[in-house]
Amino acid sequence: MRPALLEVLYTQADVSREVKKLFGSTENRRVAISAFVGDGADALLPRPRGIHLVCWPKPGGTNPGMLRELWKNGVRIEFSNRLHMKVYWAENGAAIITSANLSSNALGQQNLKEVGIKIDSDLIDIDKILRSLSARPITKSALRALEVAHRRYWKNNRGTVKRDKAITFKDWMGPPAGEEWKLLAWNEESKVSKAVTERLKLEYPTRKKTEDSFDAKPGWYEEDDWVLSFRYAGKKVTEIMWRYIDWLVKVNPHAPGYPLDIVQVWPSDHYPQPPFKIDPKFRKAFISVVAALERKDVWDLEGQKPSEGMLSRILEKYERF
Repeated sequence: MRPALLEVLYTQADVSREVKKLFGSTENRRVAISAFVGDGADALLPRPRGIHLVCWPKPGGTNPGMLRELWKNGVRIEFSNRLHMKVYWAENGAAIITSANLSSNALGQQNLKEVGIKIDSDLIDIDKILRSLSARPITKSALRALEVAHRRYWKNNRGTVKRDKAITFKDWMGPPAGEEWKLLAWNEESKVSKAVTERLKLEYPTRKKTEDSFDAKPGWYEEDDWVLSFRYAGKKVTEIMWRYIDWLVKVNPHAPGYPLDIVQVWPSDHYPQPPFKIDPKFRKAFISVVAALERKDVWDLEGQKPSEGMLSRILEKYERF
């Protein structure tokens, strides 16, 4: 009869090897309980479909982009606040109890000091553990909230947090679709308002100017939104780029009906990775779709998330180029 204690895992490499082996089969029920899920988690789950994953949706610990990738690949994800345990379990096989989170930081090449034990899975009542976690299924709104919190954390801890891998528009389309973004059309440079200048002087006295600011209406945007901006003049679409909204600043209206300035304070490298990269294929597809719209319909896009129809048209053209 096989002994209850199968192996002591003395190093990071030992734990990584056994976690991959544990999740390499699709025949049995598999559960991963990890406080945090970070970059490289997908490499530790070689056959992800059907795995039940429970993690803590804590900004700075769990990466929402990686969760989207795992969700897309068939992992059943649940959230449990203040989770700290790390248990990897496969029915009729083995279980690993370890110090290591599900990430390349813990189980990759970062040389962290990790340890674990590998035991028979039938020694653990996995359902008893799961009941104790009071976990809740992941939802689009919960993932969206984590994404916004992750952006803020990244921005406030820039230089200490690894930047996510850039993805293409096709990858962003999912399913599930990637993090949300909105549209901004403009045709001439906005004059920086006195209110924006005064706030910049108060919060960042050594900075001479903001990176960008645009007129907006209330309800269009929120702080920490990603915005895809483009210049629209004479039915020409140019200067397509990502903008990050740090501030919504109330100003004395310098154009009727536009009492707000939306402001990006810093250059783009001060922010987390945008939803997807603006590569030549996306640029051509986006220009083609927007240029085909009536002028009024283009301006109606401001402050809006792109519709499913618009996204589908962009993807159709993207795949042709």
